[in-house]
Amino acid sequence: MDFNKILANRRSTRFYKSDAVPEEDVKQMLNNAVQSPTARNTQPWAFKAIQDVDIIKGISDESKKYLLSLIDGENSPFFSYKERFEDPDYSLFHNAPLLVIVYATNPDISAAMDCSMAAYTIMLNATNLNLASCWIGLSTPYLKTKDAVNRFALPSVEYVPIAPLAIGYPKFPIDKLPAAEKKPPIIL
Repeated sequence: MDFNKILANRRSTRFYKSDAVPEEDVKQMLNNAVQSPTARNTQPWAFKAIQDVDIIKGISDESKKYLLSLIDGENSPFFSYKERFEDPDYSLFHNAPLLVIVYATNPDISAAMDCSMAAYTIMLNATNLNLASCWIGLSTPYLKTKDAVNRFALPSVEYVPIAPLAIGYPKFPIDKLPAAEKKPPIIL
């Protein structure tokens, strides 16, 4: 696929088919992610790919409970999501059949930036494979807990979750969905 078309077709998608993502596509996305640039070539990333829909649902459910516990009034940053978090049918990962979590191997700010670039590489690669993706930052607070690590056999807390990515085949053709209008660059 032409790079400009990949950029134009990448969307934060919230409707997925239940079809599994082929293992070779998962490997390709992760192999391409490590081609991303890093500060001082540290390559401070690790990846967890989860294709078990019950585990993905469990992480979603526990993340919602955790986020609800953080709401302490209408001024809470998560208050506007309260109704969704209370809905047992609402999935933070929009029922995607694949969850890829990009982890930093250290807490440095440059590691978080490097992992963000790797995450975007995965998202662009997903688009190239006719898959869709959505970065689900709301799950990050729970993924940082010991409960998440222990309950779902996630990497130990020495790994910092940076980018939880929902990935799957889009329920609707991406190129048929309206794209958000992008502002022109501010050139200083």
